[in-house]
Amino acid sequence: MTGEPLTWNSIVYSLKAHEEKEFIVDWSLGYGELKSGTYRLVKSDLRKSKSPDSQAYTIYAEFDIK
Repeated sequence: MTGEPLTWNSIVYSLKAHEEKEFIVDWSLGYGELKSGTYRLVKSDLRKSKSPDSQAYTIYAEFDIK
C-alpha cells in the first residue's frame, strides 16, 4: 500500500571496507513509482543486540533513477 512504511526481513550482509553489495528493493509498495532523481537508502541495525556493549550503526547508500 503506497505511503506505508517499508519493512523487510533482516538479512545479514558481511562487507569488508569499500566492498559493494547489490540488492533489489521494490519501492512501489511504499512509494509508488519513483521519479527521476537522486535518492538515499538508510539502513540501521544494532550489533550484539543482547550484549551490554551493543552498538547501533547506520549505513547510507545513494542511488540515481534516470
